[in-house]
Amino acid sequence: MSTIACYRDDGLLALAVGTITSRNPLGRLSPLPFALLGAAAPFVAISGRADLSAAGALWCALVAAVGSHSGHTGRLDWLVPAILRATEYVFLVAVGLAGGVPGPLIFGLICAVAYHHYDTVYRLRQGIDQPPWVSRAGLGWEGRMLIAGLAALVGMQTPGFAAMTAVLGTLFVVESVVSWMRAQRGGAPEDIEGERPEE
Repeated sequence: MSTIACYRDDGLLALAVGTITSRNPLGRLSPLPFALLGAAAPFVAISGRADLSAAGALWCALVAAVGSHSGHTGRLDWLVPAILRATEYVFLVAVGLAGGVPGPLIFGLICAVAYHHYDTVYRLRQGIDQPPWVSRAGLGWEGRMLIAGLAALVGMQTPGFAAMTAVLGTLFVVESVVSWMRAQRGGAPEDIEGERPEE
């Protein structure tokens, strides 16, 4: 899997869609147009209609996932993870605001997810693999959007956001700390510029 593909943070649904589409000509196309099409989801969530939010999440999950098995070797394919991040973050904020979720709770969820994405990037820069189960347990970008959309559909945005914040925040922080402690015991990792820190 390419580094750019790792940055996507695909969950089980996105990987399943990517597996299915990789068997036909659709899967050989650049993932960039599909990510851009999926980016329409936040715009429908801004409307405040719960049914449109849920439909937007499903649309994004199915469309933007088409390129999940792509090699991401196109000239502009490096933009795909950034588009997915922006789509997810704006969608979560839009659903939260439309559903009256307290601002600190929305902020907490975005912080938990952003921490996971930062940790993924930093690990790859250090040559430390993130266990694949972390992204799966973290639901992937599409899973988090779908849960937010379903929470909006049943009118439970605040409990849904609270549960996701608590579970994902705990998962990402605890796994990250344990993993970095294990890496430190195995030898000091290189710093971000590729040099070992001074003793």
